[in-house]
Amino acid sequence: MINKERLEELSQPVIEIYNGMQAEMLERIARRLAGEIGDSSDIKDWEVRKIEQLGLLTEDNIKVIEERSGKTREEVRKALETAGFEGIEENESMLENALERGADLNNPGTPESSERLFDILGAYQAQAEDIFNKTNATLIDQSEEVYRRILDRTVAGVTAGIKTPQQALRDSVRSWAHNGVPALIDSAGREWGAEGYVRTVIRSTTNNVTNEMQDHRFDQWGQDLIQTSSHMGARPKCAPYQGKVYSRSGDSKQFPALSSTSIGEPDGLRGINCHHVFYPYFPGLSRKRYQPKNKKENDAAYKRSQRQRKMERDIRNAKTEKRMMEALGDEEGVKLANQRIFDRQAKMRKFIKDTGRTRRRNREQVY
Repeated sequence: MINKERLEELSQPVIEIYNGMQAEMLERIARRLAGEIGDSSDIKDWEVRKIEQLGLLTEDNIKVIEERSGKTREEVRKALETAGFEGIEENESMLENALERGADLNNPGTPESSERLFDILGAYQAQAEDIFNKTNATLIDQSEEVYRRILDRTVAGVTAGIKTPQQALRDSVRSWAHNGVPALIDSAGREWGAEGYVRTVIRSTTNNVTNEMQDHRFDQWGQDLIQTSSHMGARPKCAPYQGKVYSRSGDSKQFPALSSTSIGEPDGLRGINCHHVFYPYFPGLSRKRYQPKNKKENDAAYKRSQRQRKMERDIRNAKTEKRMMEALGDEEGVKLANQRIFDRQAKMRKFIKDTGRTRRRNREQVY
């Protein structure tokens, strides 16, 4: 059975590709902005010269994406296929063992002999490729918008008499190093950063392909009762249902229907970024191995995990800021970014020491 840590491992290569892609796009924006900015009287002329480079920037960023598109497709396909088949592997052993012990089950043959499983896998691979193609197009468009916003903000800061041209440019660049290039603008107008959006897409798609392949095998075996997994740090709408047994059909007189849980809700069981899995359950044969976690401890673990994620993002953002300042040729900006990296890493070390959590250094890197 594929668990939370394994899903994280499978998703990480795709997330790292997009983290690196975004960082390089921002670095190329900084390169186009580099050069003598002059004094406040020259700021409008400087803006015109930089706007003329917008087409070159777009060509730069198209190359960034093209260089990584093949690797992205490869990693996405690998993640989905591995997750799908590993996700049913342990259940297959449980079901085979139960059949040998007299459980009322079908014998559907091996997963590899099921054409439907490969159809499910192929459909999700095609869906993911389409989503990431659209994401790439959005990144190109939004990198142009980021460039324009940096110019606008820099000019506004100078013309207001608040900052020198170099200070205004440094502050504007720093802001976008931390905001990132939007990978999606949703229907509510919310801008999703590349890291957050890609993480959501790859994990949700990986979960979905695993769940659908698992459900299809349950159908083939004729298995109705399932038991949910449990882990510390579960989300509020998942935690109440951990370690419990449910009827997929809702026909059981002994166990509640799966539909009575939060399943189907975006932040519920099998929702976006949910890591719970289902195991076959056989009264009299199975033992309830997955016990619900203490609510207070679970809630505290969830909050700590969210805090660590934010600290990891903060470290990555500071490293991206340093790369942009280096590309800009701003020595003072590099010095300030280095201090931010040092301070945020020190904060992380203290957090890890205080909580006993495991430090994930790979999540702090910009590849």
